[in-house]
Amino acid sequence: MLLVFQGEGPEGGGGSLQARLLALFRKMMCVQLLKKSLLPELTEDLDCFPGEVITNMRQLQSLNIDLTVDKEKQKAEVKHILQQKQRALSDLFKALAAIGLSYCKG
Repeated sequence: MLLVFQGEGPEGGGGSLQARLLALFRKMMCVQLLKKSLLPELTEDLDCFPGEVITNMRQLQSLNIDLTVDKEKQKAEVKHILQQKQRALSDLFKALAAIGLSYCKG
């Protein structure tokens, strides 16, 4: 939407009032656009993303194998932990691709 004010009104000094009205209208439109846009939410999500990655990484690093159980159960635990790590890495790559970053290009 574009408003064009031409000339002054019937009163003297109408040009400054029109300029102020135009400036106020532009500010109101900017505020409405910011409220309707997803930019603040996306910025917040992007800000939280590295923290979530670090938290997940630390959780995966802290996984340990129970050494008191027999070897077969230890192997099963190791396999399960590796699957969790592979799934987390896959999810990370998918999330990076979803936000437009490529893990292949660096």
